[in-house]
Amino acid sequence: MDAAIARTHMALELINSRYSDPASCEFPEMLADGLVNQGLFIGPEVDSGSARSASSFTVTMTCANGEVIERQGQHPNTHPRAPLYWLAEFLRSRGQGIVAGQAVITGSYAGVIEVPVNTDIQIDYAGLGRMNVSFTAKAAR
Repeated sequence: MDAAIARTHMALELINSRYSDPASCEFPEMLADGLVNQGLFIGPEVDSGSARSASSFTVTMTCANGEVIERQGQHPNTHPRAPLYWLAEFLRSRGQGIVAGQAVITGSYAGVIEVPVNTDIQIDYAGLGRMNVSFTAKAAR
């Protein structure tokens, strides 16, 4: 399985509800909302060997407005590739597979972190990599 991995990247799962009051929604509405998953941002490539052994590290977000958010990241399965190995075997047992070039995420190191919108943010996965992002609230229609 490890030999089939072409690249390892930093990634951000973008979490936010499209509803103005998600607490009032029933499960079918939340499912239609993608269970608050708005997408996946694939960041820069990182060293695959380092990522494979990174069960914990500090995640630091430095915002242009001066705010610094720091979390101790811990992979929920301890071994970052354990969910990938499980997924590959699960799909194989059903006659399916992972397609070459397909992006697969294996868990969140720091959970959901609220960050300010309309400001540049540098995200540093200590020892692995760094990326610069900015989030803009979509105008209401």
